[in-house]
Amino acid sequence: MADPNAPTPAPAAVTESAPIVFSDDMHSAAEVIVIYSPDPRAIGIRIPLGEVPAAIGRQPTARSPVAINDTTMSRDHASVQLRPDGVAIVQDLQSKNHTYVMGAATARRALLEGDVLRIGSTLLVFRRNRATRLRPLAFAERSSDVFSGLSFAAERVRQLVSSEARSNRAVHIVGEAHTGRSFVAEQLHAVSDRPAPLVHLSCRGVQAERFRREVCERLRLQDPALVTTIVLRDLAALPHALQLELHSALDDSVATRTPGACLRTRLVSIADESVSLSVDAGDLRRELAAAIADVALELPPLRERREDVLLLMDVFLQALQTEAHFLPDAAEALVVFPWRLNLHELQRAAAAVAESGTHGDVAVSDLPEAFQQVRLRREVLDFGERPTREFLLQVLEAYGGNLVHVAHHLRRDRRQVYRWLETYGIDAATYRG
Repeated sequence: MADPNAPTPAPAAVTESAPIVFSDDMHSAAEVIVIYSPDPRAIGIRIPLGEVPAAIGRQPTARSPVAINDTTMSRDHASVQLRPDGVAIVQDLQSKNHTYVMGAATARRALLEGDVLRIGSTLLVFRRNRATRLRPLAFAERSSDVFSGLSFAAERVRQLVSSEARSNRAVHIVGEAHTGRSFVAEQLHAVSDRPAPLVHLSCRGVQAERFRREVCERLRLQDPALVTTIVLRDLAALPHALQLELHSALDDSVATRTPGACLRTRLVSIADESVSLSVDAGDLRRELAAAIADVALELPPLRERREDVLLLMDVFLQALQTEAHFLPDAAEALVVFPWRLNLHELQRAAAAVAESGTHGDVAVSDLPEAFQQVRLRREVLDFGERPTREFLLQVLEAYGGNLVHVAHHLRRDRRQVYRWLETYGIDAATYRG
């Protein structure tokens, strides 16, 4: 057991080594993650997938090892299987309330990365597992900020901040606007104990003298009290002459560092694209690209972090001193929304909920209009009602023309479905395979 009174070892010296790249390019196996449920104990459960179909239901059975206390879920509601060819298949098991994928009713469907399943009132996200060196964090360790959540991306950022904050490695952060790039840079600085205030600078149209004063000269400073983090945005827009000066300043910073000093001023760059793309386009000098990306971090858009959306909404609502519980349809609308403006759009949605004065349960009708337009196929016919031709076509498409499942969804005898098809002149075979 380690001695708690032992001195903390100094960070290892920076050495010339291969860059550390935190990326999503390694996959192994797959899983579905419970992200919303009437059963709070189920949230965060990860159900591994394999060749034997994993049944998901209300009661544990040999086929369904995980029981979810959701009264709208059948005992054996649906199964998910990872075939030997790597394709994941979800299949409804003739459940009472059906199975939905990305808001559409389905009897059997191949899953894409990030697809959202609704089983009863429980929402799950399909993910392929990442082969990663990161240490999994316990739920209690997860932060309450824009990288709260269950996703690999959120876990990766938390680990990066923890492991790299007190290093001197240059960090290059890539992602769409409003994905949390500035937040990561600020967290790296805050946790690093660098004493001087963080410096933010856009390289687009920056004056040469200002750049030399605020960036190049700071990198060369030896005073420990002035050590800081410099965050540069749009570095590829910097004139090539200033790129050369920046590369020279980075070299001088390493060469003139006082022996034994742990920290020096660090460079963090933020961009919309990777350094390799900027180099290929001729916007970024190759030697500078190598110097600014000791650690490369790509932040995914919010639409690729669907398992984090509801947790992030809670974070934003708490900041607005608002408490809300999203009903299943509202939760599903939020999770499947495309989020083109990423966290900015989610913050606006949280502000709209807070300003609406809604307290307690939040329905779809309480959300901004854009979320009410998210198509969730929930139509169920009343007794004796005939479906419209459009609705019948939608159900046929959702179930791939399988009339057994179509009849089950419509809660009608198959012979009645055949009569409707004949009346509307619809050939169900065109929707099969």
